[in-house]
Amino acid sequence: HFDLNEKIWKIPALHIKQFRRKVILGHEIPDFLVPLSNQALEILKDVMQWSYGEKYLFASPRKHNQPIHFNTLNMAIRKMGYGKHQLSSHGLRSTFSTILNDSGLFQDNWIEAQLSHIDKNRTRASYNHADYLAQRTEMMQ
Repeated sequence: HFDLNEKIWKIPALHIKQFRRKVILGHEIPDFLVPLSNQALEILKDVMQWSYGEKYLFASPRKHNQPIHFNTLNMAIRKMGYGKHQLSSHGLRSTFSTILNDSGLFQDNWIEAQLSHIDKNRTRASYNHADYLAQRTEMMQ
């Protein structure tokens, strides 16, 4: 769900790999919030004009009530001439993390939170429930 007024993409916890198991076990996990940059908002507004009110922004061309296949982005990357060891949709997450860490402008925990990574330090993770939304909003711009 995209909230263009709040500049947020709300992803249900059930759709986030790290939270899925807890949700299935009955834990109440809030939606994962992804701050949207001004540039992302403009792209979304443009794409939404062509989505014709479908349930999904990027609906399957064959089954409009379902999202595109998880591998569609990778197939598009292959058609652009990149091999699977050169570039992948998941690899872009690694690139994002590397660029932000290299910049020295942002704290590790903000970057990891943006990637929906769970702190491997169980003690710290059990005490720290910060979402760093304000910091991630600045980082995404």
